[in-house]
Amino acid sequence: MVFPLVEHAGDGRVATCSVGRVNDGLSVRVLSGDDVRGLVTFDDVVHSQREVFRAFHRGEAVLAQRALLTGPEDSVAFAYLARASSTAPPVVKIGSVNPVNASRDLPGIHAQLLVMDANTGALCAIVDGEAVTLLRTAAATTVAIQALVAGSPRRVSIIGSGPLALEHLRFLHQAFPRCDFAVQVRSEQRSRAFIDIASRAAITVDVTTSVAEAVAGAEVVITATNSVEPVVRAELLADASLLVSLGSFAPGRREFGADVIELASRIVVDDVATVVQQSGPIVDAVERGHLDLHSLESLGHILSEPSSAQSARGLTLYVSVGLGIQDAALADLVLARAQVADSGRRMTL
Repeated sequence: MVFPLVEHAGDGRVATCSVGRVNDGLSVRVLSGDDVRGLVTFDDVVHSQREVFRAFHRGEAVLAQRALLTGPEDSVAFAYLARASSTAPPVVKIGSVNPVNASRDLPGIHAQLLVMDANTGALCAIVDGEAVTLLRTAAATTVAIQALVAGSPRRVSIIGSGPLALEHLRFLHQAFPRCDFAVQVRSEQRSRAFIDIASRAAITVDVTTSVAEAVAGAEVVITATNSVEPVVRAELLADASLLVSLGSFAPGRREFGADVIELASRIVVDDVATVVQQSGPIVDAVERGHLDLHSLESLGHILSEPSSAQSARGLTLYVSVGLGIQDAALADLVLARAQVADSGRRMTL
């Protein structure tokens, strides 16, 4: 089903979220991952992320402080709360990141979105959080690359081979169809599995177990791991103009180290206030006095001030910890589409 492009969060439209009652129970809409993916297109998701970052820069999107709770085996539970605009529905995302699940053949990320009516505060929808997280993260990375790299990159390297890496491969192939891709995986077994998945998505990719081989010649390097130790060193980034870190989202997560911060001529983040408190390498650099907070730039500012984009020479480091406003923006759009199409199912609480 193809949907016409509608106004998204950040454009002044408030999505509706209907609340119904069955006898004395509360009726809420439940959307699966397949429902979410069937309701939006690539362009929809990218547009929603670009606009919500601009809205955040204008002070229109509202973000509460993120809660993180560390657990056994390097797991992290999280809770995000945000509105895509001051009058939009509050959206709560709860979930966890469990790296050990890879050995259990289970998803590494579990998440659900709870959407409340903007006026009454009643719960009106439950949305699959894994699909929303994968889509909005890959879309935001696409937006960042478009803003921070001059022209289309010729080669992109992705460190990591989980669902987030595959989602980025899909989005970036759509955004930059002439681009070559390389992916670093942990094992030969994972290499064969990833090649098979990528081929079914009609994407050609070079797969290697070596980080050095993967990043060689890449203009853009993306780290999408759960690593607690740096996975990429400054000496490997000679060809890169942009490093995107997606896995340094908590104080205990470090995909890059002090050498990369020292190398970077520019550091851009999704939100300065969140990153300086919760991104491991940035927290370390600030505490040691190696990083001036005033040197950090927000993606929303760059998207809102075109003259600030693509201006740096050398390596640009983009650190994304993931923001609740991103979930809220996509949830608004998905629910507006679900209302029209009557998608998902109703559950009585």
